Amino acid sequence: MRPEKVDLSIARNVLNLLIGLSSADKAVAGVILGHLNMTTGQCDPSVGRIARILGVTEKTVKRATADLCGKHQLFTKSSHGGSSGRASYEPCWSKFRDLNADFQRRMRTGEGPDGDTEKGTEMSTRRGQKCPTSGDKNDPQTIIINSSKELNLSPPSQTEPHGLTVSKASDGLLNNEEARPRNPNNEAREKSRSGDSSRAGNAWSAAEWRVDEAIKGLPPDVRQVAWALLDAASLNAAIGEEVKRRGGGLAFIVASLRTARLQDIEGRHGPVH
Repeated sequence: MRPEKVDLSIARNVLNLLIGLSSADKAVAGVILGHLNMTTGQCDPSVGRIARILGVTEKTVKRATADLCGKHQLFTKSSHGGSSGRASYEPCWSKFRDLNADFQRRMRTGEGPDGDTEKGTEMSTRRGQKCPTSGDKNDPQTIIINSSKELNLSPPSQTEPHGLTVSKASDGLLNNEEARPRNPNNEAREKSRSGDSSRAGNAWSAAEWRVDEAIKGLPPDVRQVAWALLDAASLNAAIGEEVKRRGGGLAFIVASLRTARLQDIEGRHGPVH
């Protein structure tokens, strides 16, 4: 499937939100996406290169790529052969799109993952897969993240982080109590809040796309350092600055790169005066 411009931004946003990926998985996925040529589709960083950029061992990279291309099914991998450790990676764009669509639905409705029941999300043993991998297709995968609906963007339960239990209304009942009469004024306010949430979501998506385009416009070496430096929190902070002001996202990233460089210099040579 030929990706569109926004797909790269969608993929990075989904990676930031996924529950079930380790920090190493997310970092390796970010570096792989940073090497992707959206025009030619070429994406073949070596294991050694990824390890050097992230400052981790090659074993960690191999484990992460195996998970990303295997049980998580977010990428497909084609080996070039030989001892160089190089391989071609292709993101499973359709899966990233499905996950993003599910997240946008949740943002609009405030509901949980698709397919949630009152008993919670159960681990799946289904063997089907939307994106082919190099592994055995008949191997059972008893994990929550086995299909686009099961790769959770929030914890696979109905208990929120602070111990608050999410309950769903059904057939006019809420928690086995009769539904109260609806106040038209309350409904109007709820619709207004829903509209505000939708507009805010659109503004965030647009800002996210602009930040992604700005990073892609950086020199290759700087771009790779930027993606290695940006974790979920700092990327969201950059997008937040872009929402406030066009160009604010790139300014935030450049300032972060300068700070990181100064810290690196001070770490090696002492404080810079």
